[in-house]
Amino acid sequence: MEHIFAVNSSCEAPFWERLAALLEAPGARDQVACLVADAHLLALVRVARRLGVPTLVPPHRQRRLLPQLRGYPVLCHKGYLPVRAESQLDAPVRELPPYRIRDLMGANSNSRHEHELMCKLLSRAVEAMRSSAGFVFNPFDALEADDLAATRRDLAGVPVFAVRPLHKLSPASSSSLLQQDRSCLDWLDAQAPAFVLYITFGSLASMSGADLDSCYAALWCRQVCT
Repeated sequence: MEHIFAVNSSCEAPFWERLAALLEAPGARDQVACLVADAHLLALVRVARRLGVPTLVPPHRQRRLLPQLRGYPVLCHKGYLPVRAESQLDAPVRELPPYRIRDLMGANSNSRHEHELMCKLLSRAVEAMRSSAGFVFNPFDALEADDLAATRRDLAGVPVFAVRPLHKLSPASSSSLLQQDRSCLDWLDAQAPAFVLYITFGSLASMSGADLDSCYAALWCRQVCT
């Protein structure tokens, strides 16, 4: 998180200089439609706004985390975070049903300093989203209409644009610094349909060994029964 703050601080002045110079070029105001900036780059969003350039902010992680983004400082103030004992992890978060404390961002850290930084970071991200000219969401509107409606309620007054699955327009290989490992695909193609079940819990999931054992047991029972 401290690196994110440092990036904002170090980029603000040179970005102002570069964008201002670009806008001074003949016809530039007609060519520069908007700035697309990550919600964590609030300094760049502020620069663009002061220079009269609209901003679009892509989603901060997943749309479903927006209530947590807005409510994180309140949850800290009410004592949900930092977690003081492992026995608290399964307690419900009354303000955000059906979340449990273990589902909250930062539930795996008991450092008050880290949570203070997180409050500052997320407050800045919410400011970037609410002050932007629009929120660029990456769903398929025909399949995720309910999520889109909820996002529009969460970001009242900010236009929400469904731009469809972006990975279909921009293959990962074109924007990644890493070479993709495709060695598993030949093996997968050689298997029978529905042979492999892929499950992801996300990078923020906080699960105990007992939870994982339960998942494995349920999958094993399903495999035996079918």
